[in-house]
Amino acid sequence: METGTEDYICSDCLQNPPPFHKIFSPFIYAQPLEWMIQQLKFNHQLYFAHLLAEQMWQHKNVLKTADCIIPVPLHPRRLKQRGFNQSMEIARELSRLSSIPVDNECCQRLVNTPAQTGKTARSRRRNIRGAFRYNGSHKKYRHVIVLDDVITTGSTVEALAEILVQQGVERIDVWSVARAGKGIASE
Repeated sequence: METGTEDYICSDCLQNPPPFHKIFSPFIYAQPLEWMIQQLKFNHQLYFAHLLAEQMWQHKNVLKTADCIIPVPLHPRRLKQRGFNQSMEIARELSRLSSIPVDNECCQRLVNTPAQTGKTARSRRRNIRGAFRYNGSHKKYRHVIVLDDVITTGSTVEALAEILVQQGVERIDVWSVARAGKGIASE
């Protein structure tokens, strides 16, 4: 898969192609970005969504026309607990900048999975399996952008992309503010 602004295809993706076409993840999950994302996510500092989207927008040379941006959904319990979806907040800002609409209703998180933090790649894949459902049967998208705040192994976006492929989406690009390490981690 391609990451950031350079073209890079990891060996895992060559052997087992993911259900998405490209990952755009312009930053490494490190300080001070790590702190900003944590402030957004856990301390309700919603103005960081604007700042993070603006920083992503600086790398818009990868921007392609898409039918919509789909933020990775939170389970309703986690959404109620947190009060907002950080990916949705970033997606709103990117939509404002790009004029690509956000669809936060076509996909739903069915399983209230434990946090992915600290899990191995294999555990992350097992943890997220069967977690999503497509609700947008009346919507026929050809090209979507799946947006997450941070990508570590890619398990979450891969699970969501698989659901979208089953619905006939032809092209799925994944965007995230940051990625763990130099690329998508694998086990």
